Amino acid sequence: MNLQKQLNRIETDIDELKGLLKTQARTNQKKEILTAKETMDMLKINRSTFDKWRSYGFLKCYKLNRRIFLKYSEILEALENGIIEPKNQ
Repeated sequence: MNLQKQLNRIETDIDELKGLLKTQARTNQKKEILTAKETMDMLKINRSTFDKWRSYGFLKCYKLNRRIFLKYSEILEALENGIIEPKNQ
């Protein structure tokens, strides 16, 4: 009888952990589209560095109205290829 209670408690705990893991996986997904500010924060760079990298073509940017957006996957690709490096502050 005591063993059955323990098994039920373990099953309940496992179900709770599964739910927590699913929730965490959903909240940890990265945004695919970033603003210029989010990109600068992620790379730990200032605006002048961001503008230089844009003008050199290191960062591919998209404009909508007067706002600048970047794709997270393209930023990661530039990092992996050694085109850009985040600053250590």
